[in-house]
Amino acid sequence: ADAIPHVNCKGLTTRTRAPKDSYWLYKAVLGKDPFVKLAGHDWPLRSGDEGEAQPSEVYSNASSVRIVLNGKELGKFAVADGYASFDVVWQDGANVLEAEAVVGGKTVRDVLNVDYRAIPKDMSKFTELNVSLGGARYFYDADGAVTWIPEKEYVPGRWGYVGGEPGRVKTNRGSQPCSNLNILGTDQDPLYQMQRRGIEAFKADVPDGKYYVYLHFCELNVSSDKIVRLAYSLGNDVVGEEVSDRVFDVSVNGQTVLKDYDIRREDGEAHPVMKRFTVDVSGGEGLTVAFTPVKGVPVLNAIRIWRCE
Repeated sequence: ADAIPHVNCKGLTTRTRAPKDSYWLYKAVLGKDPFVKLAGHDWPLRSGDEGEAQPSEVYSNASSVRIVLNGKELGKFAVADGYASFDVVWQDGANVLEAEAVVGGKTVRDVLNVDYRAIPKDMSKFTELNVSLGGARYFYDADGAVTWIPEKEYVPGRWGYVGGEPGRVKTNRGSQPCSNLNILGTDQDPLYQMQRRGIEAFKADVPDGKYYVYLHFCELNVSSDKIVRLAYSLGNDVVGEEVSDRVFDVSVNGQTVLKDYDIRREDGEAHPVMKRFTVDVSGGEGLTVAFTPVKGVPVLNAIRIWRCE
């Protein structure tokens, strides 16, 4: 799918010629000089559950790379085909990840600084949650200084969705994980190209207090004339689906905040929508955003929960 609509994002550099991680992989494989480079220099702000192991990579033409996180060695990792993979458990706040390799007797190093915003295991310390629904990818909004993390299914004591399925898009050869529509009126297309369809609720077992809840919607079930077919799709074009009604109610902790909500009628197709609500959580009930279908199935693209006191 097209994170930047109508632009083929393949290649070794961005549109502004900034090297992608794939550029460093090529350099590790083809370069002659001693080399090491940690992946993710373009992703300085990250988020996830406290204690969560997140995958990372390093590129090098050495036989192995020594990795150090915040002054503690994680180990030496064997390099194959120009890269090595390893897991990182970031601490909340500032992190320094270091890579060191020796090639032909010469030592080379790279340093990556990451600000990690952990969702605490102890939910009484909760402050903020930003979740992209419908898939497994992260989305870093550099302009808004927000990293949207992938959805998880709710388990008691934590947070997550209840019910529904990822909103995959039919193509000539099967399906793709998200829409390639140009979401009009925003540069944050990836946030609105994915959604959970048929969602029943989103729950977060947050402590008592005052919260802002931001719900992000986008109607991706559009008429076939809005589907753009591009040469680089190589025949795996999106198949237009019959446009159907979608009407649903939304309640927060039992109080209706959206009644008979029809995204298409009120906000149009392929347009970003954000609804903000202020919620007072009390009695240890946590936060439950419930979706009740009237026609068709409810959808949710993203949710932000922010503790404001």
